[in-house]
Amino acid sequence: MKSRAPFLRAFILGCMTTSLLGLVVAAPFALTHHKDFPFERRYGNAMKSIVAKLGAGGTATPVGPDARVTDGARAAFTGSCATCHGARGAGNGVFGPNTSPNAADLTSPEVRGSSDGALFWITKNGLGFTAMPAFATPYRDADLWALADVVAYVNTFDARRSAR
Repeated sequence: MKSRAPFLRAFILGCMTTSLLGLVVAAPFALTHHKDFPFERRYGNAMKSIVAKLGAGGTATPVGPDARVTDGARAAFTGSCATCHGARGAGNGVFGPNTSPNAADLTSPEVRGSSDGALFWITKNGLGFTAMPAFATPYRDADLWALADVVAYVNTFDARRSAR
Protein backbone atom coordinates (compact mmCIF):
# COMPACT_ATOMS: atom_id res chain seq x y z
CA MET A 1 0.00 0.00 0.00
CA LYS A 2 2.82 2.42 0.86
CA SER A 3 4.45 1.89 -2.52
CA ARG A 4 1.35 3.24 -4.30
CA ALA A 5 1.28 6.58 -2.43
CA PRO A 6 4.24 8.16 -4.30
CA PHE A 7 2.79 6.98 -7.63
CA LEU A 8 -0.64 8.39 -6.75
CA ARG A 9 0.87 11.76 -5.74
CA ALA A 10 2.90 11.89 -8.94
CA PHE A 11 -0.17 11.00 -11.01
CA ILE A 12 -2.27 13.73 -9.36
CA LEU A 13 0.52 16.29 -9.73
CA GLY A 14 0.91 15.29 -13.38
CA CYS A 15 -2.83 15.71 -14.00
CA MET A 16 -2.84 19.12 -12.31
CA THR A 17 0.21 20.25 -14.30
CA THR A 18 -1.32 19.05 -17.58
CA SER A 19 -4.60 20.82 -16.78
CA LEU A 20 -2.82 24.08 -15.92
CA LEU A 21 -0.72 23.86 -19.07
CA GLY A 22 -3.88 23.18 -21.08
CA LEU A 23 -5.49 26.33 -19.66
CA VAL A 24 -2.43 28.43 -20.48
CA VAL A 25 -2.29 27.10 -24.03
CA ALA A 26 -6.08 27.25 -24.61
CA ALA A 27 -6.70 30.69 -23.04
CA PRO A 28 -5.38 32.75 -25.96
CA PHE A 29 -7.53 30.75 -28.39
CA ALA A 30 -10.60 31.10 -26.18
CA LEU A 31 -10.09 34.85 -25.82
CA THR A 32 -9.42 35.54 -29.47
CA HIS A 33 -11.97 33.41 -31.31
CA HIS A 34 -14.53 35.59 -33.08
CA LYS A 35 -16.72 32.95 -34.63
CA ASP A 36 -19.45 31.19 -32.78
CA PHE A 37 -19.18 27.51 -32.12
CA PRO A 38 -22.31 25.70 -33.33
CA PHE A 39 -24.10 25.71 -29.97
CA GLU A 40 -22.70 28.98 -28.61
CA ARG A 41 -25.23 31.49 -29.99
CA ARG A 42 -28.27 29.31 -29.15
CA TYR A 43 -27.01 28.63 -25.64
CA GLY A 44 -26.16 32.30 -25.05
CA ASN A 45 -29.57 33.47 -26.27
CA ALA A 46 -31.35 30.89 -24.12
CA MET A 47 -29.41 31.86 -21.00
CA LYS A 48 -29.90 35.59 -21.68
CA SER A 49 -33.64 35.04 -21.99
CA ILE A 50 -33.85 33.02 -18.78
CA VAL A 51 -31.74 35.47 -16.76
CA ALA A 52 -33.67 38.51 -18.05
CA LYS A 53 -37.03 36.87 -17.28
CA LEU A 54 -35.90 35.87 -13.79
CA GLY A 55 -34.32 39.26 -13.12
CA ALA A 56 -37.33 41.19 -14.38
CA GLY A 57 -39.86 39.01 -12.62
CA GLY A 58 -43.29 40.54 -13.05
CA THR A 59 -41.93 44.03 -13.60
CA ALA A 60 -44.21 45.99 -15.87
CA THR A 61 -43.60 49.30 -17.56
CA PRO A 62 -45.09 52.25 -15.65
CA VAL A 63 -45.67 54.22 -18.86
CA GLY A 64 -48.39 51.95 -20.24
CA PRO A 65 -48.78 50.12 -23.52
CA ASP A 66 -49.50 53.28 -25.51
CA ALA A 67 -46.05 54.80 -25.04
CA ARG A 68 -45.52 57.29 -27.83
CA VAL A 69 -42.37 57.59 -29.83
CA THR A 70 -40.87 60.93 -28.93
CA ASP A 71 -38.01 62.96 -30.33
CA GLY A 72 -36.23 62.24 -27.04
CA ALA A 73 -36.56 58.50 -27.63
CA ARG A 74 -35.11 58.85 -31.12
CA ALA A 75 -32.25 60.95 -29.77
CA ALA A 76 -31.56 58.50 -26.93
CA PHE A 77 -31.51 55.55 -29.31
CA THR A 78 -29.34 57.37 -31.84
CA GLY A 79 -26.89 58.57 -29.19
CA SER A 80 -26.61 55.51 -26.98
CA CYS A 81 -27.79 52.47 -28.92
CA ALA A 82 -27.32 52.96 -32.67
CA THR A 83 -23.52 52.76 -32.55
CA CYS A 84 -23.87 49.04 -31.85
CA HIS A 85 -27.44 48.15 -32.83
CA GLY A 86 -27.57 50.28 -36.01
CA ALA A 87 -29.91 53.07 -37.06
CA ARG A 88 -32.80 50.64 -37.59
CA GLY A 89 -31.86 48.19 -34.82
CA ALA A 90 -30.57 45.33 -36.98
CA GLY A 91 -27.32 44.98 -35.00
CA ASN A 92 -25.31 46.46 -37.86
CA GLY A 93 -24.06 49.67 -36.24
CA VAL A 94 -20.43 50.73 -36.48
CA PHE A 95 -19.38 48.58 -33.50
CA GLY A 96 -22.12 45.90 -33.51
CA PRO A 97 -20.63 43.44 -36.00
CA ASN A 98 -17.21 43.82 -34.37
CA THR A 99 -18.23 42.79 -30.87
CA SER A 100 -18.21 39.20 -29.71
CA PRO A 101 -20.97 38.19 -29.63
CA ASN A 102 -22.34 40.63 -32.21
CA ALA A 103 -24.83 43.26 -31.06
CA ALA A 104 -28.37 41.97 -30.84
CA ASP A 105 -30.73 42.43 -33.76
CA LEU A 106 -33.52 44.36 -32.07
CA THR A 107 -35.91 43.41 -34.88
CA SER A 108 -35.46 39.66 -34.29
CA PRO A 109 -38.33 37.53 -32.98
CA GLU A 110 -36.31 36.79 -29.80
CA VAL A 111 -36.02 40.47 -28.88
CA ARG A 112 -39.55 41.31 -30.04
CA GLY A 113 -40.84 38.50 -27.81
CA SER A 114 -39.15 39.97 -24.72
CA SER A 115 -41.25 41.82 -22.18
CA ASP A 116 -40.63 45.49 -21.45
CA GLY A 117 -39.54 44.37 -17.97
CA ALA A 118 -36.90 42.05 -19.41
CA LEU A 119 -35.61 44.77 -21.75
CA PHE A 120 -35.52 47.20 -18.81
CA TRP A 121 -33.57 44.68 -16.73
CA ILE A 122 -31.02 44.15 -19.53
CA THR A 123 -30.63 47.91 -20.02
CA LYS A 124 -30.21 48.48 -16.28
CA ASN A 125 -27.88 45.56 -15.55
CA GLY A 126 -26.14 44.93 -18.86
CA LEU A 127 -25.10 41.48 -19.97
CA GLY A 128 -21.89 39.86 -18.83
CA PHE A 129 -19.61 38.39 -21.49
CA THR A 130 -21.11 40.75 -24.08
CA ALA A 131 -20.56 44.38 -25.05
CA MET A 132 -23.94 45.40 -23.55
CA PRO A 133 -23.14 47.85 -20.74
CA ALA A 134 -25.16 48.41 -17.57
CA PHE A 135 -26.82 51.80 -17.22
CA ALA A 136 -27.79 51.45 -13.53
CA THR A 137 -24.97 53.62 -12.20
CA PRO A 138 -25.42 56.73 -14.32
CA TYR A 139 -29.24 56.61 -14.41
CA ARG A 140 -32.05 56.26 -11.85
CA ASP A 141 -34.77 53.67 -12.48
CA ALA A 142 -37.25 56.42 -13.37
CA ASP A 143 -34.85 57.67 -16.05
CA LEU A 144 -34.41 54.14 -17.38
CA TRP A 145 -38.16 53.59 -17.50
CA ALA A 146 -38.42 56.80 -19.47
CA LEU A 147 -36.47 54.84 -22.05
CA ALA A 148 -39.62 52.75 -22.50
CA ASP A 149 -40.24 55.31 -25.21
CA VAL A 150 -37.08 53.88 -26.80
CA VAL A 151 -38.68 50.43 -26.67
CA ALA A 152 -41.71 51.90 -28.46
CA TYR A 153 -39.32 53.43 -31.00
CA VAL A 154 -37.55 50.10 -31.52
CA ASN A 155 -40.93 48.45 -32.00
CA THR A 156 -41.50 50.72 -35.01
CA PHE A 157 -38.61 49.06 -36.86
CA ASP A 158 -39.61 46.85 -39.72
CA ALA A 159 -37.44 43.73 -39.83
CA ARG A 160 -37.59 43.63 -43.65
CA ARG A 161 -36.17 47.15 -43.98
CA SER A 162 -33.68 46.90 -41.09
CA ALA A 163 -31.14 44.82 -42.98
CA ARG A 164 -30.58 47.59 -45.53
